Amino acid sequence: MRGQTPDFLSGPACGRRWIAALRGETDEGFSRMTDLTIFRLRITGQVQGVGYRDWAVAQAGVHGLSGWVRNRSDGSVELMVAGPDRKVQDMLGACTQGPEGAVVTNIDIHNEKEMPPPGFLRKPAL
Repeated sequence: MRGQTPDFLSGPACGRRWIAALRGETDEGFSRMTDLTIFRLRITGQVQGVGYRDWAVAQAGVHGLSGWVRNRSDGSVELMVAGPDRKVQDMLGACTQGPEGAVVTNIDIHNEKEMPPPGFLRKPAL
């Protein structure tokens, strides 16, 4: 899957608008994200048992982001990420690929209002 465009890029409107904004394309119904962006992601595919959570913690540290990551009982990985817009967008772009061995098939993106505590935690599975 590496090097190919994942199928989820043609998914829900939120995802399409985010990708358009990331590429610098305009979308009349899309207002640019503010400087502080908070997203909750549900990442599906082959994302458990491949080190996705440890990779996410490391990536968040590189980008200076706050939030958390955890495995879900349905086989997905859930991630909350908060920080400056550009850095959050960079993290989201990285999440489309994940660590070596991951195969991401879909990412559901939801806007959040509450800022997570500082730092980036690996939470227990839910």
